[in-house]
Amino acid sequence: LILLLGNYMNGSTHKGGAFGIKISSINKLVDTKATHSSSHTLLHFLSNIVEDKLPHVLQFIDDLKDCGSACRVSQQEMTNEYRIMGTKLNDLSVELQKHFTDVELEKNDRFPSVMKSFVINSQQKFEELQ
Repeated sequence: LILLLGNYMNGSTHKGGAFGIKISSINKLVDTKATHSSSHTLLHFLSNIVEDKLPHVLQFIDDLKDCGSACRVSQQEMTNEYRIMGTKLNDLSVELQKHFTDVELEKNDRFPSVMKSFVINSQQKFEELQ
């Protein structure tokens, strides 16, 4: 929304048609005042537009509530956990293959199909993490 407004306001200049904004540009929203009121800023205008016309956009705040605890996790810790998860997933896959070939299964045993589905789904999710 900020990018859209900035491109509209700067449309006829070399700054128009931008593909992104710098986070520091958000400060300019407070500095840009309305012509009819020095206390009404571009930030107020955007806030009113979002509240009136795009209330669903405000729900992004709910997505941010876990960011505080997430930023306390170190990259090294996350990488180690990722490796461990990959190893355990591979171990599970090997163990299940071994189990299915070494053990005679009953005809109506759902364990193989359920576990095979679980492993495939887990591997897909794990690959998405990469």
